[in-house]
Amino acid sequence: TITVFSGNVWCGPCSAKAHRCLAYRDKEGHEFRGWRCPRRIKGKPNQCEGHILREDRIKEITCLLTGATTFTDELFRTRVNRVVMTSPGEVEFQLCDGRRFQIVYSRGKYARPISVEDIALLEEGEN
Repeated sequence: TITVFSGNVWCGPCSAKAHRCLAYRDKEGHEFRGWRCPRRIKGKPNQCEGHILREDRIKEITCLLTGATTFTDELFRTRVNRVVMTSPGEVEFQLCDGRRFQIVYSRGKYARPISVEDIALLEEGEN
């Protein structure tokens, strides 16, 4: 399924475009979609250290970085240039205005919400 995130989420360790996947299903049967490195496939030897980033996390971070109260596809399309999954629990957001932010977040189904304390503005020229 093509979404607003298609082509905008990348694996940091191997620089591949991430693929949409089922991140997990809770006890009530609710599905949580996410993005993962295409080289990290269940049942095959892992060719990359990439991880899964849930879509609800992408939406949450987008709203936090832009000051929006509600996520929309248009908000993401006009404000976010790229999302790079740098390591488990860390992601880099590259905004359309040139700013880059590194976000550290807790993982798992009981993960706490992301706050401004989890966000660091990357300095110009820093990788």
